[in-house]
Amino acid sequence: MTGFGVLGHIILGDLRERTRRYSFIWIMLATTFFGYLVISGKYGMTFPGFLLAPNSAWVGSHMAIFCTLMLALIGFYVIRNTIERDRRTGVGQIIAATPLNQLTYLLAKFVSSFLVLTGCTVILVSAAILLQVTGGQMRSFHFGALLTPFLVITVPVLLMVAGAAVFFETARWLRGTFGNILYFFFIEVLVIQGIAADAPAIDLIGAHAITSGIEEAILAVAPGTSVAVQVGALGLFDTGSAIAPTPLTWPGIDWTMGLALPRLGYAAVGVAMMMPAAAFFDRFDPSRIKRRRPGKRKKTGVVPDSPGRSLTRRTADISLAPVTVGFRLTALILSELRVMLKGYHWSWYVVALGLPIAQIAAPYDIARTYLLPAALIWPLPLWSALGTRDRRYGTQSLMTSSPHPMIRQLSSAWLGGLIISTALCSGMAIKAMLAGQFIQAAAVAAGAIFVPTTALMLGAVTGSRKFFEVSYFMVWYIGLVNRHWALDFIGTTDQALSRGVPWVFLAVTCILLAVAVLTERTRLQVS
Repeated sequence: MTGFGVLGHIILGDLRERTRRYSFIWIMLATTFFGYLVISGKYGMTFPGFLLAPNSAWVGSHMAIFCTLMLALIGFYVIRNTIERDRRTGVGQIIAATPLNQLTYLLAKFVSSFLVLTGCTVILVSAAILLQVTGGQMRSFHFGALLTPFLVITVPVLLMVAGAAVFFETARWLRGTFGNILYFFFIEVLVIQGIAADAPAIDLIGAHAITSGIEEAILAVAPGTSVAVQVGALGLFDTGSAIAPTPLTWPGIDWTMGLALPRLGYAAVGVAMMMPAAAFFDRFDPSRIKRRRPGKRKKTGVVPDSPGRSLTRRTADISLAPVTVGFRLTALILSELRVMLKGYHWSWYVVALGLPIAQIAAPYDIARTYLLPAALIWPLPLWSALGTRDRRYGTQSLMTSSPHPMIRQLSSAWLGGLIISTALCSGMAIKAMLAGQFIQAAAVAAGAIFVPTTALMLGAVTGSRKFFEVSYFMVWYIGLVNRHWALDFIGTTDQALSRGVPWVFLAVTCILLAVAVLTERTRLQVS
């Protein structure tokens, strides 16, 4: 079989593996729902005082911007598990025993990831066409004007995202939580800088080029007008306006080579990432996995094999711990904490111990605004393991064979995560009570309960750490870092406390805990 034949078979096999999973159905449904939000005007871009006609140029450009934004941000986390899946299921060991070139294998993963993202794009293109059809704009329908923004703006970014997903999976230091956070900040910087700068090469989602074109059209109709742009959840906090917007027909962008060629740089970056990815890829070879140095290995008490020495041991030298019957919740929680806290660099523990101390020592506003959010992101990899560890390491049968596995294992995992969140936020809670801010202290307690409960529920439902890491990080970033009161679940802003946002999250926490219990109960009954 030729090299292209092997590549095609790997791509086809990987696509079949992806599309046969329930997660793929959820991805398609989520993409369809996102298209509905943009079509219905609940999410997107608007220009206050002006109403753009839903012609092909505007509908295609509008959908392409947010399609690119969604797939660049969310799509990365959706497709970046394919190599890890081969490693976990044992397929990687089979591949390692074949003469398959590692660059061919990675290129197949790259292409299959790109095709999955392209499938999501096709759904959104279809949604844009549906908007034209249902909006009575068939006379102004122009397929080329609608499709061109997707080809110029979206497709090159999809290639970059596919390349980044493969690269992040092959580099050991980027596979976990650190890689997820690093990619999020990388994309955010690109989006913000691209919108602000007049440079097509760094305009990731193409928003600057399109908004500039619409601004020129507005100024041509109403010279001297101050043009404003609203982006995001449109109408969520809009009280309405008595002034009717001015209708505006935008002819679209003339996609010249000067605008289109710089965007090929994103595609080139995605393809170029295959080279360092091939260098980092261990090809599922255990000998290339970093091991402990001989001096760091723990003593096991086993006598090494040596010439002339018998390996037999006397029965009297062997002592077994006596069997005890009963259940000790404290011992189970301590064991859970040892497993959760094991394996991190000493600097991680220093920061974890220093955060609650710094909250007590720092001024109240500093502790509330900066140190408390830091405490709620530092143990992210610990929380994300809740509800997933037994499936990741194949210990489901061992866990389910123990007495009362749901109540004991689930409660110990939840309480272990709760102890960690409470410990890291304890400094702020103590400081708030000493300052007489008992509502703030209660809000800190509510947030400390919310985080591990959410992690446990998402881990139990999805069986993956990634979904919690991504979704929680976005809530944390928007609510606690950007200080948006609607997602401020721990009360770092006065608006969140006055509107009772922490108590809403506390109510949601009770629902999430019930979902986690029901999910585990169903899983145990099935198994």
